[in-house]
Amino acid sequence: MIFSHVNSVARKKLNGKTPYELFHFTFGEKITSLFGIKKIPPREVIQSPLLLKK
Repeated sequence: MIFSHVNSVARKKLNGKTPYELFHFTFGEKITSLFGIKKIPPREVIQSPLLLKK
């Protein structure tokens, strides 16, 4: 879950894309699902220690 939140934040270095989007584009849905990686909507991303309590 932490991985999904951290990698659902758009990065300037990635031309406004998220690491999740690039991973999903490169490896596809099957691998993304296999790793349990999900895209978190921007307004729902948690970037604080509170995420560890979920």
